[in-house]
Order: sequence, then C-alpha cells, then structure tokens
Amino acid sequence: MKYKWLFFVLLAVVFLSSCGGTSSLPSSSVENCNELETERSASLTASPLISDKRVSVYRNGLNRYFALSESGIYCVAHEKNGTYALYCDKQSDQFVKLCNRVDCPHMDETCDAFLDDESTPTLGYYKEKLYYIKKGQLRTIKTGDGRESYERIPAELWQMDQDGRNKLAVTFCWEKDDKITGYGGLTFTDGYIEGMFKKVGENGTVEYSRRYTSLDHPGIFTETAGSKQLSFQDGSNGLVFGSDGGKIIIQYVDQNNDQESDNDGVHLKLYIWDPVENSIRYIGDRPFVSGYFAAETAFIVEEGVVKQWDYQTGTGTPLFDTGIRTKVSLSALPDCLAVCDIYEYQDLTDGVIPKVTIRFYDWNYAPLGECELSFDKEMIRYGDYIFGETEDRILLVKDGSATRPDYYIEKSDFGTGTITLHEYHYPEMDLPE
Repeated sequence: MKYKWLFFVLLAVVFLSSCGGTSSLPSSSVENCNELETERSASLTASPLISDKRVSVYRNGLNRYFALSESGIYCVAHEKNGTYALYCDKQSDQFVKLCNRVDCPHMDETCDAFLDDESTPTLGYYKEKLYYIKKGQLRTIKTGDGRESYERIPAELWQMDQDGRNKLAVTFCWEKDDKITGYGGLTFTDGYIEGMFKKVGENGTVEYSRRYTSLDHPGIFTETAGSKQLSFQDGSNGLVFGSDGGKIIIQYVDQNNDQESDNDGVHLKLYIWDPVENSIRYIGDRPFVSGYFAAETAFIVEEGVVKQWDYQTGTGTPLFDTGIRTKVSLSALPDCLAVCDIYEYQDLTDGVIPKVTIRFYDWNYAPLGECELSFDKEMIRYGDYIFGETEDRILLVKDGSATRPDYYIEKSDFGTGTITLHEYHYPEMDLPE
C-alpha cells in the first residue's frame, strides 16, 4: 500500500519522574520515591507546546510493547514457547525476565514472567500494576448424548504486580454472545485500553468496531464515540495516534476515491477522544509528512525544513532549516527534536540500510549532536528508530517493528559534542528464527 507507513500506531501508559535503581526486580508494593527532578542541560529549553507528561514515550504514536513505571521500564519478548515480560531499571542497561524466583528456569508457563503461549501481547502500566490481554481459550462442552463440542471463551484482561506475581483476570473483553472473532491495535493510554474488534455480521460480512474500558473500573469493553460516529471499513482505521497531556488523539483515514485530488483522494483526519464522556471532536487534517501531531498544534518536516502546523489554515510556518535534502522523519519530545534519515524500500539493495543518522536539536533549534545506527539485515519497518523515552534517556531500535529497545543515549550528552550509543543487554532467550 502506497501509504502503509501512516497506519502504524504504537502503546504505553507512562507517568512521573524516576528514582535511581539497581538491576533488581521491582517489589509488588512500590515505596514512595523522593521526587527527584532531573537537571536539564542549560542548552535545553523545553517546548511549552509539548506536554512533559510521559504519557507516550514514543511521541509519533503509542508504543504498544513498552511501559514505563516510576522505577523502571518494561517490554516483551516473544520466544518459541511463549511471550515473557522483561524489566530494566531506568539507570541500568540490563533487562531481566520479570521473575525473581531463584529456582525458576524462566522457560515455561510456571515462570512469573510468562504472559501467553501464542501471541505477543500489548503491555500497559497503570497505578503500580501491569496489564495485558490473554487470547480466549477453547472450552470443552459435553452434550447429553456424551458427545463433545468446543467453544472459545472471550479474551480476558489480566493484571499483575510489578514483579510478575499475583496474576489475575479482571474482566472478559466481550460478552460470550457478541460473536467477536478477533481484536488488534490495542493501546494503553491515560488509564484506558482501547482497540479494534471484529466479528461476522448477520449477512456474513466482517464488521469492525473500536472498543475500550477503564483500568480504574475494568469491565466489558464498550464501543467508542468514534466507532459510533465514523465509518470503519477495515481494521486499520481509527487507531489511537497519540496522547497529549490527557487528550487521546485518533487518526481516521478518509478515502473518497477522488483520483483527481492530491494523494488519490485520501485524507488523514485527526480527532480528540474523551473516554470519560466518550465524546469525540474533529481537530483538523494532517499532511502526508512525518511529524508530531498534538491536540492544538503540530510539528512537521518538509524537504528538511521543520515547520509548525496550523490545523485551522492547513499550513505550516517554517521554524528552521536542517539543511538536509534527503528524506527524513521528525520526532518531537519535551526535551528535543529528532530528525532521522529514512529510506523507501525500493531504494534499497536487498532491503538492507547501511546506516542512518539521527540528529538532535533543542527547542531553540540549535544542534545538540547526532548519532548513527548501522544495519546488517533486512528490516520489517523502516524509519521508526526512536523506540521510547524516559526522563534521562532516549531509547532506539534498528527495526521499527521491534518489541524491545536495542540502544539508548543519555540526554546529558546533548550539547557536549559527543553522543554515545549504549547497548541494552538481555538474558539468554530461545527466540524464533
């Protein structure tokens, strides 16, 4: 699909400032941390237009496989025999499986870190608990004549402590008679989980709806205001696109099939969804370029020029020229702007990128330095190299489809002339080929 990169959206709920930590696992009951404010470099001036609330650690969209707590970061790893939760203290570079039992081999469903035996689940953090969804299981039903039949019970929303213990199913995701056949695009943000659900209608056609529930009072997922008011013809539409200080942003793809218009009649429309009132309002169209799109304004990059986008007029005001005339993407974070090299698949040899450069700027648009990523194999998704953010670090990946970070840089390196790339380390895992 010509614009398939526009439909990717990533999920994580993240809060507050961090306390220093070691490589040990978090306890089930988190003690109150001293409120330590990270000293920012004198060269940094945070943008008043970008929320400093780490609701979305991945500012171009919510990263669904990453969650940030007060003390550390969580991600998932899909091994041959199932999916496991991993944990790393914010100041460490070593991930461990989320299980502190010394007698555990960490290789099967008896491990506290084990989440599921089939799919890679979306992971969320909220109020000292971790959340994920388990696929509905088959249940045997015996009839009066002794024969057996099977039915699939609805998927369940599960909760666990921060150390992987006390796993608990808190609600079914739908009623048994709803005839839901699948779900996807799940996103945790601002204390809610939302996603696309599908079922076969009475006339045999596939029907889609977006549904959600509150993590404060989880229950059967209910239809969102956007799903009720907007047309969803397939499962890629109406995805959570970002979160801006408590305002959840939805991207809707409107294709009117006007072949004479720009972009083959495709329009990318942005809405603000209020899950408390379950209401939605239109905020404006977004251009077909990379950028950060918030509730009131946006920042984009066109031909190397970073601009502030006005939803009302549909125009961009130039802020500064990076001087780069090759294709780049833009990420906007509270502490910096990041401009990354991007490539079209057809421009590559065997799908392998030799290297990309990520350039950082402060909010006065002064250069803060740059780093390079090198590649040695074909990737699934290009251009999404910023995986996540903490108060002190920016996390990077070599493949935009990754479920865990490869590297990080320290924000304290900004403006020093050298940005060092640090590697994350992982436990031994039996990964798929």
